[in-house]
Amino acid sequence: MFEFLVVALVILMILAAFIERSPVRREAIANRDQAVVSRTLGLPTLLNRITMFMLGSFFAALAGALYAHRSSSVTPESFGVGLGLFVFLMMILAASARCWGALLGSWFYVYANDKINQLQDLDRGPRTTGVSARIIFGIILILVMITLPDGIIAWAPRFVE
Repeated sequence: MFEFLVVALVILMILAAFIERSPVRREAIANRDQAVVSRTLGLPTLLNRITMFMLGSFFAALAGALYAHRSSSVTPESFGVGLGLFVFLMMILAASARCWGALLGSWFYVYANDKINQLQDLDRGPRTTGVSARIIFGIILILVMITLPDGIIAWAPRFVE
């Protein structure tokens, strides 16, 4: 299953990179920022909005289908407020201007969480309720957001451009 998910990720990232470099992205940004001006220039604003909605729905539906297949069941408890906040944090950490930002932000989030939990497991004292891990992760998030206001992707080499 892991290999299948990696292949799906690579295919979707290539598709996102093509969309990011296409005129559709520029039209969508113009439609988002200045809808009246883009209509004046003759851009199909309604078609552009429908296209962007369908592309977002496609990515979300595919991710949901892969998640449901991997976990064998989907319940409302699987998608709580915490998951929404984590996805939001991933995008803030890596800057959402690029398609690679989501991948880098999710990697940083999972890596930092794993390392904090490993450090907490090494602690020989009584097991805490995870409050100290959340505090440490919060401090790391604040430091990253202060030192890298453009996200982690601004720090990474510009191999995507």
